[in-house]
Amino acid sequence: MPRILLLSLSIILLSTSTAYAVRPSPGITDREIIEALAAIQGDIKEIRGDIKRVEQRIDRVEQRVESVEQKIERLADHLGQRIDNLIAVMIGGFGVLFTAMLILVGFILWDRRTTLAPVVREMKEKESEIAEVKRRESELERKESLLEELLRGYAKEEPRMTMLMKAKGLV
Repeated sequence: MPRILLLSLSIILLSTSTAYAVRPSPGITDREIIEALAAIQGDIKEIRGDIKRVEQRIDRVEQRVESVEQKIERLADHLGQRIDNLIAVMIGGFGVLFTAMLILVGFILWDRRTTLAPVVREMKEKESEIAEVKRRESELERKESLLEELLRGYAKEEPRMTMLMKAKGLV
């Protein structure tokens, strides 16, 4: 019970004290409030117009950004194509260079073989000539030794021949 009494007493005190908390404004009339509201409404309309203009500018900027992005994409595609073309040209150039190098090596080998073939043939001919000269030389040496024996035999029978051979240093 004392609680209920305390509660009702506090409600009465609070309700009477809130009535004194709000003071009416002595200098503001309804007409001034309406004029202020009209001014605020005018300002709001002006702000809305400003917001619409800002939104239009943002739309134009977005369109420009999209246009720039499209241009960048086109340029990137074009650059990629040019790089691909450059790579193709470089590969072709290296192919031509390596082909030319292989042809040059082949020509050098062919030329060396054709240049050496006559030299090799001539060397074989010279070797066969040398072999023929050696064969003739050995035959001449054999004949020479036979002649020397024959002359020595004749010199034993003929004293004049012995003197001639001694004079020439053959005996």
